[in-house]
Amino acid sequence: MGSYFYTAPEQFIDAKKVDHRADIFSLGRILYAMYSGTTPIAPDTSKLQPGTAFIINKCTQHDPARRFQNLTDLKVAWQSLFDPSHRDSEIGELKALCAESTAPASLSDDKVQRLLELFLKYQDDPDFIQERLMELDPAVVGAMFAKESDAVRSVLKVFTDLIANQGWPFDYTDKLANRCKALFEQIHDFEIRAEILGCLLEMGVDHNRWHVIGVFTELLELPKAPGEELAAKDKLASISEDKRKKAAGDLTLARLHRLLRPLFEFPK
Repeated sequence: MGSYFYTAPEQFIDAKKVDHRADIFSLGRILYAMYSGTTPIAPDTSKLQPGTAFIINKCTQHDPARRFQNLTDLKVAWQSLFDPSHRDSEIGELKALCAESTAPASLSDDKVQRLLELFLKYQDDPDFIQERLMELDPAVVGAMFAKESDAVRSVLKVFTDLIANQGWPFDYTDKLANRCKALFEQIHDFEIRAEILGCLLEMGVDHNRWHVIGVFTELLELPKAPGEELAAKDKLASISEDKRKKAAGDLTLARLHRLLRPLFEFPK
């Protein structure tokens, strides 16, 4: 058995019963060390190029059944990072899956997993991610979240960051707000919901779009699960006081959680 950093978890349980997937784990850790220059106890791939991070994360899954199952699949995935024609093929596959995904029941578990893999692999293209998430049934995103919550948080963060920081045609902001609301209703994750609230506030104020502010107000005034208000407060407090002040007039402060009210209370 090799050093701790490169050793697959199952080898610590019974080294005699491991198979080739332990080698795939070790290869993933070698790739991490090459690209990050470190060998920490808890590797963090968030700063790596998304495609590389995707491959390393898949190689080093704790459960061998969730890794690449053979070197051929790993080789194909690796080559796709550097072969433009392969990238075009996978982007076409992702578009087709999104078009097919009218509801969770329309997709097999394998296709939901494949959708998730492709979203992760191409999250370095925010515009592409935004376009696909506008096509994909929000219930399918919820199904993806049930499978891989951390991965979907990462993809949705790309989506909300783009919405918050880019200029949009006025009519399209309403469509973005409606999609944000649908995702908010599908995914009961405090971090994701906070990011959605933040991007709605930014987009609504920056575009002076009443419908977007209305959606923000509706979602912010909903009852909050214990702890949800903390995530919302942390995110909204990071947005400028000027923007919060512009949205405050549309809020009914009495409907806000008591921890959120001070963010929107301003002298008249």
